[in-house]
Amino acid sequence: MQFPLDILIDCLEDQGVIMVKKPAHPKHGFDWVSAVPDFIQTASEQNVVMMFDGMASATSITPKIVILGAGEDEAAAEALAPDDMLIRTNTPAALLADRIQRFLLSIIQWNDAMAKMVDEGCISQDLLRASEPMLGSYIGLSDATFSYIAHTPDIPAPDDVSRYFVEHRAYPTSSIQKSRDLGLSRRWDHQDWTVVSNKPNPIIPYFTVSRAIRRRGLYAAHILLVSPTRIGAAKRFLFDLLADKLEACLQRHWRLENPLEQRYSYFLQEAFKGSAASDGRLLEQAQIHGIPIEGVFIVCVVSDVWKVGSADFLAKRLLEAEPQCRTVVEEDDVIVLLCVEAGHEEEAAMMEARIFREAAEMNVEVGVSERMDKLELISLGLDQARQALRYGSANSSRYVSFDGGNDELTRKVLRFRRYFPYCALDQYENNSKFVGQVLIHCNPLLRLKELDAQRGSNDLELLRTYLYCGGHTSKVCQLLHMHRNTVLYRLEKIRQVIDYDLEDSDVRQYLRTLYFLTT
Repeated sequence: MQFPLDILIDCLEDQGVIMVKKPAHPKHGFDWVSAVPDFIQTASEQNVVMMFDGMASATSITPKIVILGAGEDEAAAEALAPDDMLIRTNTPAALLADRIQRFLLSIIQWNDAMAKMVDEGCISQDLLRASEPMLGSYIGLSDATFSYIAHTPDIPAPDDVSRYFVEHRAYPTSSIQKSRDLGLSRRWDHQDWTVVSNKPNPIIPYFTVSRAIRRRGLYAAHILLVSPTRIGAAKRFLFDLLADKLEACLQRHWRLENPLEQRYSYFLQEAFKGSAASDGRLLEQAQIHGIPIEGVFIVCVVSDVWKVGSADFLAKRLLEAEPQCRTVVEEDDVIVLLCVEAGHEEEAAMMEARIFREAAEMNVEVGVSERMDKLELISLGLDQARQALRYGSANSSRYVSFDGGNDELTRKVLRFRRYFPYCALDQYENNSKFVGQVLIHCNPLLRLKELDAQRGSNDLELLRTYLYCGGHTSKVCQLLHMHRNTVLYRLEKIRQVIDYDLEDSDVRQYLRTLYFLTT
């Protein structure tokens, strides 16, 4: 096993040795050390420890550690090679070499034990438990969803962010957003090396070592070591050994257990493109993946992934909320397919409710298609959901007052049927100047609003409720807890103000449209 020269710097300093000269090429490798005269050739007055690699011989030029006693002059030492180390200590060379070799042997044994654990199919938590005595620092392992995979069980996290990660199985959203603001997420997308930070940062005010693990060319997981003390070359070397084993363990986990790696994802990607319908094996493929051909199909699309950190994180949260749904991650969009067999429509409604509740908690918008009755139509459902997102994001506030008072759900759940008029009439947007003039000069709602302000009444709200209820007076009485005669009396006063027949369905549709355009 090869060790970098600079691993000895930390090992020697931990023993109270004063480092006078460090190696010029700290990453050059060696295998073992010796202070036995049979293995070394050097000036007889020098007290040295030699470093050998697998190809080194007694006559080859190898780096050495030259030991100066407390009273010896540094200038009296023989001229050193670039990679030689010069130290000051009273420890005999043989004892020093023995301590170094024991340190190296403990690393070899630990690394071999981890390799055996990986071969036997261990989980990442087992590797972290076995690594605690060697590293002596907290280590957390998360995937691209910023959620929990494993952490050291006996060494507590020193910082608030890591403690939150251990307790809640995910990083706090504030730290996820801060990492995005600092550009760390973009760096992880391309980082496949270990990064040491020996100064506090805005997210974790301690010394850290981290590595991003990539899968299929994309950022897939993150290993983080947090230490209250400065991180030297030895700890980084140990961290790299552990990270290599964790990566091998994660690759097996992703192949076998990760729900985002399920085979149905590739099938659904083709179905959403509309190409699967032309495949004669559609029925066969759907049966293989447990997806019905006919029944109830609802397509949902979420594109606000920047609010939660990553598309994978959002997809995993939705899967946890509704395990029976199917998710596909497509760049920055998460596509969710809710499907049940015919005769189980009530299950589809419950699945919708769980997905919508989770989306509201994450503060993201969901575009929702109409219900389809065939799997081959989900490509159309995907287009509907995306159109609902496009127009709903801009116009959801106009529908708040017509959604039964559930403002949050109206703003987050954007159904295609609600915003289809915007999609259908978008080609007529050149009439916007004319529409604006109508809103200003011929808008009866403005007259009603002015009278409300003068009288201290609330007739505008009563009219809104009346329009929301489709002109059914009994529903207005029930919602507003008012007597029927009172409602009829106030509606008559409103009719006199706006000079429109409220029993005319065309009038109600016109007034409802004015509400949408003026709110």
